[in-house]
Amino acid sequence: MLTPEQGVMAAVAVCLAGAGLTCLLSRNRALAGWAAVASTVVSGALVLLAVGQVLGAGPSPLPAQFPRLPAFGFAWRLYVDGLTAVFLLLAVLIAVPAALYSVRYLEHYREYGAGRYYPHFLVFLAAMYGLVSTTDMMWFFFVFWQMMTLPGYALIRYEHRQRANVRAANKYLIMMQLACAATMIGAALLGATGAAAGGSANLKYDFDAVSANLPALLQARPRGVALAFGLFLVGFGIKMGMWPFGQLWLPDAHPAAPSPVSAMLSGVMIKTGVYGLIRYFLWLVLAASQGTAVFTPLALLVVLAAVFCLAGAVARAGGSARRVAAPWLCGYALEAEANRYRAHGFYAQFKHWFRWLGGAPPRGERAASRGPKVNDHGCA
Repeated sequence: MLTPEQGVMAAVAVCLAGAGLTCLLSRNRALAGWAAVASTVVSGALVLLAVGQVLGAGPSPLPAQFPRLPAFGFAWRLYVDGLTAVFLLLAVLIAVPAALYSVRYLEHYREYGAGRYYPHFLVFLAAMYGLVSTTDMMWFFFVFWQMMTLPGYALIRYEHRQRANVRAANKYLIMMQLACAATMIGAALLGATGAAAGGSANLKYDFDAVSANLPALLQARPRGVALAFGLFLVGFGIKMGMWPFGQLWLPDAHPAAPSPVSAMLSGVMIKTGVYGLIRYFLWLVLAASQGTAVFTPLALLVVLAAVFCLAGAVARAGGSARRVAAPWLCGYALEAEANRYRAHGFYAQFKHWFRWLGGAPPRGERAASRGPKVNDHGCA
C-alpha cells in the first residue's frame, strides 16, 4: 500500500502525464476534455487515499525522501501531515468539479484551442499538490510555485484576443513572481544563517533544519529573522490577495479567467497563501520555540489580523453596494462580474482566517460577498 507521500507523488505524476496526453489529444476537444477529467479523478483518488491515511492513522514518522543533492543544500522531500491533508482535500474537492465543468464550458469557446487549456489546468493542479507537500523552502518550493504561476498565467489569458484579459494575466504574473522572490529571499536568510548555526549545509532549507536552528537564530540575529518573516508575510500575502497587494491583481484576474479556472484560483490557489502563513508562522515557529521567545514573527501576524479584519469589513460593505448593479448585467458581462464579486469577497472571507490565526475564534457571521448566480448561458 502506498504511503501518503507516495500517493501525493503518484498524483503529481498522473497530472503531468495527463497534461502530456491532453496536449496530444487537443485536436479532439471532447476527447482531450474527458482525458483531463480522468486524470483529475485518478489523481484526486490517490490524494484522497493519502488524506484518509493521515487523518485516520496519523502522518508518517518521517518525510519521504527522493533524489538528494546535498551540494545544493536540498533534497526532494514530501511530507503529508494534518495541515497538508486539509489543503490537499480542498484541492481535490474543487478540482474535480472544475474539470467536469470545463468539458462543457469549452464548447462555447470554439475559437480557442483545447491545447491551451487542459495541459495547463493539469500542471496547475499538480503544482498545488506539490506545493503544500514539499518540505523544501527554496528549490522545490520554487519549482512548484512556477508550475502554478506559469500555467495560471496561460489560463487567465486563455481568451487572449481580449486585451483586458492579457493585461490581467500580466499583472498576475508580475505579482506572483514578486511574491516568489520575497519568499525565497526570506528562506535564504533563514537557510544561510541556519547552516552556520547548525554547522552543516545539508538540507539547510528544509523545514526540519530551519525549525531546529530557529531558536539560535532568534538569539543571535533577531533582525535577520524578523526580516525573513516579514518577507514571508509579503510573499504569501500577495499570493492570497491580502490587502493591499490583492487590489493590484486579484479583481482583474478573476473575471479574465474562464469560470472553472476562476474557481481553482479562488478555491485553491489563493488558499495556498493561507497554507504558507500557517506553515511558516505557526508550525515552523511553534515547533522551534520550546520555551524560546518567538514573539517577533507571531506579533507580525497578530497585527496583520487586526488590520485585515478592518479591511475585510470594508470590502464586505463595498461588495454589497456593487450588487445593486447586478440585474443590469447579462452574458459574459455577468459572468465576469460574478468572478469579480468572488475576488472582492476574499477580503471579507480572509477576515475570519486572520481572526483565527491571531488567536480570536470567528463569530457566527454570514459569508460575505455572495455574487449573483449564473446559469449555463451566463444570465441570472
